[in-house]
Amino acid sequence: MIEILMCTYNGEKYIEKQLDSIRLQTRQADKLSIYDDISTDNTVAVINDYIKKYNLTDKWSVTINSQNKGWRKNFFDAIFASCGDIIFFSDQDDIWELDKIEVMSSVMEANENILKLNSKFTFIDQNDDFIKTDKEITTPTKELVQEPFLDTFSVKWSNRLACATAISKKLIDMLKGLPYNSSFSHDWFFENIATALDASFLIDYYSIKHRLHNSNASIDVSHNALFTADYANYIWLVFNDYFENVNENYMAQAKRFLKFATIKKKVNTKFALISWFKLAFYPKYYKRYARGLFLDLLATLHLYDLIKNLRDKMVK
Repeated sequence: MIEILMCTYNGEKYIEKQLDSIRLQTRQADKLSIYDDISTDNTVAVINDYIKKYNLTDKWSVTINSQNKGWRKNFFDAIFASCGDIIFFSDQDDIWELDKIEVMSSVMEANENILKLNSKFTFIDQNDDFIKTDKEITTPTKELVQEPFLDTFSVKWSNRLACATAISKKLIDMLKGLPYNSSFSHDWFFENIATALDASFLIDYYSIKHRLHNSNASIDVSHNALFTADYANYIWLVFNDYFENVNENYMAQAKRFLKFATIKKKVNTKFALISWFKLAFYPKYYKRYARGLFLDLLATLHLYDLIKNLRDKMVK
């Protein structure tokens, strides 16, 4: 069974195009489960009218949350309420390639070792026009490669979006009972877990046109020291309490990441100059090493907020 999970909130502007690209797939999903986070616009009405217009009530459903959860928890709850063997994630404003389900599901069905399948994607703007980036767009070969375990954990996952991936129910079943953590998104989380189990793969295929606009929900993520510490503790919890077959080297890397995150949190919340010197031994956990280390120094000297306030005043 193939199930699509879509979480919506005030998405009336673009959602019909996304629904079109799902309805017109060359291989149909068995179920589309939409969870609306109490939209204040006409999103739900647009969805219901669309379902009625195309007589999709037997496979498509929309549920309105009893309270606003935020997009992270909305997806988290949807994942653990799902019943599909293969789960696709859908944003409300993208446009899928019409053979996305056919291509990706056939690969997963042919290889039971795949717990998470990533695909490539392109970007479009509010007018559906292609956005050029520094990523080279190549002719897709549909070649399948295994994703390496990324020992930097919370760094450099920007090229793996949940809306361009599919996961196996087996991965969800492994995590039943996992406590919810609001700090990070399901795409980062499942990528870390799947690679730790040597079960994440990438297909050389562009599955979606991912829309960028000022209302994208994921742009509100703040990757500060508290986030990093929270993330490291959560990954360590999962590795220790929910799995028995994580590679010893991966466990060691998770432990090292947790140590770094603990030191970074201390440096950013207290005057801890000696601890700051220790951060110099963890360069790979910084997206930009010198800049990140310098900002941590300002933080432990309580100068970061002062400089930021002065800069803001100068801008005004």
